[in-house]
Amino acid sequence: MKNEGMVNESTSMKAVVTGSSGFVGRHLVRQLSKEGWSVTGLSNKPSPEASMENVSERLGDIRNFETTNAIIRESKPEIVFHLAAQASVPISMREPELDVTTNVLGSVHVAQAAATAGARRIVFFSTGGA
Repeated sequence: MKNEGMVNESTSMKAVVTGSSGFVGRHLVRQLSKEGWSVTGLSNKPSPEASMENVSERLGDIRNFETTNAIIRESKPEIVFHLAAQASVPISMREPELDVTTNVLGSVHVAQAAATAGARRIVFFSTGGA
């Protein structure tokens, strides 16, 4: 992932990655950090990338708007990468309300918080398998 001329060498771009403790999220955080981005990870479980340079890991649940909004607002990101989701088919069948509150309401919370924080972009990741 290149910054395509968006980064001044003296300043680092800021990003928030929701779902930063997940498989794809961990790899994205690692790559952004390598490229000099200042990254805030937002996840509901601890991530091994929390000890990386330029990475701040925050525990929170995107279903909680106040927490999501506070973390994103404080991070002042240019870009929010939204990967957090409930992706298990068996869980979605057993607990459809959990699925909806996480994947729909949680995504609305992330979008609202990104807009409030002045983020220029939201990059939304999704799976076709769930």
